[in-house]
Amino acid sequence: MFPRMTKYTMNTANAVFFLNLWEPHANYFYQASEAKAWADYFGYEADFGGGTALDLPRYYTMCNDLLHALENYPEIIALHKAYAEQELGGIDDALHLLVYDILHTAYAEQFYPKGYTRGSTSRERAKAVKEKADRAELCIRIGECEQELQELLANPAALPDLTGCKINHKMFGAGTVRPAEGQFMVIDFNGTLKKFSYTASMNSGYLSAEDPNVEARLQAYQDYNKDKDRLEKELKNLKAELVKL
Repeated sequence: MFPRMTKYTMNTANAVFFLNLWEPHANYFYQASEAKAWADYFGYEADFGGGTALDLPRYYTMCNDLLHALENYPEIIALHKAYAEQELGGIDDALHLLVYDILHTAYAEQFYPKGYTRGSTSRERAKAVKEKADRAELCIRIGECEQELQELLANPAALPDLTGCKINHKMFGAGTVRPAEGQFMVIDFNGTLKKFSYTASMNSGYLSAEDPNVEARLQAYQDYNKDKDRLEKELKNLKAELVKL
């Protein structure tokens, strides 16, 4: 009750706060600025209204989406439940308080780019929209790269066992392959042992095999490692670029 007023002045927002205290497992706190910032950033219809015109169903829909997304982050849920147990006596809020905490913290700690907070200029808003689009494109490229890498790793090319195969070297002449030592091919040239990398030996142009199948097996192994290294490097660069955004 406000000073010098003879009646309670309640609006929908006040009612929402009371409902949270009464039934925190079924309701969400509402702060217009925090809700709008989240809605703007994630592309929801941000006009939730206000006062008696507050559109709670629209706001609750957005909060429910965040609630469902939290299912993929069990470590956050565990921290929240531990905190609720310690500070609130184990209140069972079905994560509704956690949803609001996330909206509140993102706004209060200014985790949004300037274009998604109050008082931003048109240039800042345009920049924020572009950064969001760039981030989305990067996420798509990262997903495609990870999928391609997983498919490649699911069918690895085994290191070929060429023991006993006849190999010719432009300088050392004919030789016989001995058992491999790690990633190195050991070739015996009339009692002189030489080591060559499995991943680059045939590409050097100095080695050739009498049996064409030997070269094909080596080439398949080299191609596999080349593609694997390329994808891992590309994925690392993409993720580093995403962090910068």
